[in-house]
Amino acid sequence: SHALKTIYAYDVNKLDGYKDAVHGVVTGQMLADFDKYADTNLAALKQAQTSADALADPIGVTLLTQDRAELLVNFVVSANKNGVAQQSASGPIVLKMQKVDGKWLAAAIVDQ
Repeated sequence: SHALKTIYAYDVNKLDGYKDAVHGVVTGQMLADFDKYADTNLAALKQAQTSADALADPIGVTLLTQDRAELLVNFVVSANKNGVAQQSASGPIVLKMQKVDGKWLAAAIVDQ
């Protein structure tokens, strides 16, 4: 829940530190993809003046080892612009997690 909210929930007026916060919760391909598109995405968010909230409702664990986990999550992202609700997206996802230095980090998201 924490990783997903860190990545997908943001206040357009408080984006300083956003990239560092996301770096603290992602790893692997997810980190590479984030870094590849972060500056472009942040510029687009600032231009559009949208903010977003995220709700992650864990449903269950589909895989668990010492250093990997897969979680089935019902995930909702709701956007708003100047306090007016915009389009939202929802549905189940599989969040793949990897333990790095004793901390669980998001490694991949699979839409269901």
